Amino acid sequence: RLMLQAAYQAVAQSGYYNVNMNVHSPNKVGCYVGVVANDYENNISHTTPIAFSATGALRSYIAGKVSHYFGWTGPAMT
Repeated sequence: RLMLQAAYQAVAQSGYYNVNMNVHSPNKVGCYVGVVANDYENNISHTTPIAFSATGALRSYIAGKVSHYFGWTGPAMT
């Protein structure tokens, strides 16, 4: 969620994401994210796993979440 907020602010401040942009048309934009911290993963490793433990903690989904939100169809790598 924090990455999505940061990405939204970065795109909004760059002037790319404006009112006239059609978010439903595919945009060939790539999303490349570097992630190193795994505090949340360490925190949940001591609790009983539930259905959402993996999807909430896997860092590989971060770039995909951002790309999906903005409708970007380019590569997404974390």
